[in-house]
Amino acid sequence: MKTIKFFSLALAGALLVLSACKKDSGNEPSPTPGPTPTDKVTDACGNTYPVVKIGEQYWMAENLRCNKYATESEAYNASWLTNNTIPTSEKKAYTPYYTDASDKSKWDKEYDYSDNLTETQVKKLGYLYNWAAAVGVADGQKQTTAFSGNRQGICPNGWHVPSRAEWQKLVDYIEKTDGKGIDTAGKHLKTTFGWYSGDSYYESGLDTYGFAALPACYADGSSVGNVGVHTDFWTAAPNESGSAYGRKLSYYDGNLYEYGYYKDYGRSVRCLRD
Repeated sequence: MKTIKFFSLALAGALLVLSACKKDSGNEPSPTPGPTPTDKVTDACGNTYPVVKIGEQYWMAENLRCNKYATESEAYNASWLTNNTIPTSEKKAYTPYYTDASDKSKWDKEYDYSDNLTETQVKKLGYLYNWAAAVGVADGQKQTTAFSGNRQGICPNGWHVPSRAEWQKLVDYIEKTDGKGIDTAGKHLKTTFGWYSGDSYYESGLDTYGFAALPACYADGSSVGNVGVHTDFWTAAPNESGSAYGRKLSYYDGNLYEYGYYKDYGRSVRCLRD
C-alpha cells in the first residue's frame, strides 16, 4: 500500500471556497465548508485530493479525475478488448471510457443548471467513467459476479472502488451510529452550495464531514446530463450483464439512494482507502 502523507491545511475550507451564484448575481456570502481535510492522496495522473475520515473509513473528498491505472491496479498495462464487430455506438459498453464532467461544452443544455455552479466548483466535478473503466475490466458487460476482494480499478495505489457494503457502512455511520437520522446521509454528504435550488423541492446540503459531494450527474455517450441536479457514484458490484450498483444524491432530498445503473453510462468515482 502506498503510504499516505499527512499534512495540515493552512486555510479552513480550501476545497469549498465559493458560494453558488445565479446569473448576474453580486457578491454573495461564502458557504460554510465542512471539516478541513487533514490527509491527501495523489493519483496516477499526478492529481492530489484531500481525504476525510468518516467513522472508520477514509474517503477522497473530491471526485476522481484520472484516466491512468496505477502500478498496483489489476488493470495496469492491461491490453483492453478490441472487437471490430462491435458497432461504434456500442463500444463504450465494452471498452473503458472517461468523460470530463467539468467540460461545459459536453453538458446537455436541456439540463444545464450552471447558474448554480461557479467556475471553481466546475473544476471539482471530475471525470465520469463507465463501469468497465472504473473497476478496470476490459469487458464490463461480461462481468456479472462480485469480485472476491477489494477492486482497485482506476483508484490510486492503496485505494479501491467501494463495495456495496462499504457504501452502506458509510450510510449506517451517518444515520445510525452518528445519530443523524434515517434517510439523511445524502444531506450530510452534499455541499452547502452548487445544487439546483430553483423549486420548492430543494433541500440544501450540510457537508457535515467534508465529503463535498457536488452535482456532476452522469454521461451518456458524448453528453453530460442533469449537471447541478444529481450526482451518481459507482460501486464495484455488478448487478447483471448490463448494469452495476451505484449510489445517487439529488437536489430535492437528503437520501443516498442505491440504484442499478447501465454499465455503459459514465458515473463519478469516489475512492476508499484500503
